[in-house]
Amino acid sequence: MDEEGANDSLQNNANEEVPSEAHRSEQIFAAEWNDWREKDFWLLFFAFAGCTGCGLFIINNISTMVQSIQGNDSFAAKLVVLLSLSNFSGRLLMGFLADLPRVSKMVMLASTALVMAAALFLSAMAQPDSASVCLIITVALIAAAYGGTWVLVV
Repeated sequence: MDEEGANDSLQNNANEEVPSEAHRSEQIFAAEWNDWREKDFWLLFFAFAGCTGCGLFIINNISTMVQSIQGNDSFAAKLVVLLSLSNFSGRLLMGFLADLPRVSKMVMLASTALVMAAALFLSAMAQPDSASVCLIITVALIAAAYGGTWVLVV
């Protein structure tokens, strides 16, 4: 075989083995859309949506909840600070736990959902004389679980 024929065959083989950049991005894009067909994707999607929805509900309505128990603005401000600290702490704790190899992230996501459910149940069962204490506990638990959810899913 002459030199030109050998160079042509090497160039053809090199072109066949390495797909173009556009072709690779099309393959990745197609693989991403295939995930929508999996039931695991939808299970994670709704778990994440439920957990973040509960957290956002509490975050957006702290002032309204404080007003409903005849609290003042300084109590609402203290709850916002508690919410921020609990959210931060939940992110740190879940980040640490997520790095442990023997702990499943799915179990941790389920536990954050359980913590949120328990906190909302506590808030729903609060009596008028203990409403402020229940609101403090609810905000702390919801914010910690909300922060932990972001670490686990994102």
